[in-house]
Amino acid sequence: MTFRFYIGGYHSGHFEAVLKSDKLYFFISDYPMRIVHEEPTHIFSIVSDMEWQNLINYITELKWKRKYETNIFDGIQWELIVKNENKKLNCSGSNAFPLDFFSFIALLKKITLKHNIPDALLDNLNIY
Repeated sequence: MTFRFYIGGYHSGHFEAVLKSDKLYFFISDYPMRIVHEEPTHIFSIVSDMEWQNLINYITELKWKRKYETNIFDGIQWELIVKNENKKLNCSGSNAFPLDFFSFIALLKKITLKHNIPDALLDNLNIY
């Protein structure tokens, strides 16, 4: 399975979650983009993780467009890439979000809270 979610902005830092071999790697920083060789800030196994399974079940039902954009260039950019036997999703946005984006974020925040991962960046992105 492939899973990668990135969200960040020039004035907000970034938050990224990447799945690698049954482990979720989080990269959280005050910088607007992740440096290629940056070490993850948190890593945990997703094996038997109910919140992770709830997120994947939710993603399987998503019907998002490929691009969500506005005419504003500064602000929040995001990208979600998911590929498994039930779903192939590659979508992104710049200052625009699908209607159910906030439900996705809420499910992701359940994972970050469970594993004591600071999610203040998600709160401070001013997307709610």
